[in-house]
Amino acid sequence: AQGPAEENSFLGWPLLLMCVVAVALTWRRAVTWALLAVGVVFAALSLGPEIVLNGNPTGVPGPWRWLAELPVFDAVVPTRLALIVVPVTAGLLAVGADRALALARARSRAGEESTGTMLRIATAGALAVALVPLVPRWIPAVDTPRLPTFVTDGGYRAYAPPGTSIVFAPLPTNIHLTGMRWAARSGLGFAIAGGYFLGPGAEDGRAVFNAP
Repeated sequence: AQGPAEENSFLGWPLLLMCVVAVALTWRRAVTWALLAVGVVFAALSLGPEIVLNGNPTGVPGPWRWLAELPVFDAVVPTRLALIVVPVTAGLLAVGADRALALARARSRAGEESTGTMLRIATAGALAVALVPLVPRWIPAVDTPRLPTFVTDGGYRAYAPPGTSIVFAPLPTNIHLTGMRWAARSGLGFAIAGGYFLGPGAEDGRAVFNAP
């Protein structure tokens, strides 16, 4: 994911293993194959135009490369397509657990009460173990640095009169926020070069990220 706010499509190996078990238990059901097809397609597309492994580009093209240049699709963030896999996973768990509990009830009706009870406990335990890695963690946060007197005392006015701007290094973007933070805390008392911006800016009129 691009940042902590977008890491909410994490599944973990235990949960993926449970999905495999669910497919094995319900492979004759059409809903299982529908969920599996949707999940595989969107998981593959979420890999983007180039597959990245452990934060390192592999040079292996991803399926998204066939769509990346098409209108509308060229503005999509591929990693967010993985969010569609989340309800798909929930659906697979639901049908798998339903099948497992049905087997437990059948054993109980057949007089094998202990076997039915063990199946219920095993189903609940496996789901719990698979879902533990999904418990949300605190997002790490730090205090922003104290503003310099250059901003708080209005010292910038001697350097950035109306009609001019202050250039930060590196230029403000959606990654480098210092310049935008200083400008905001000054009550937009000065203009800045760059900054996070999403709107028309390309020569052909298409939208761009960051100021043109």
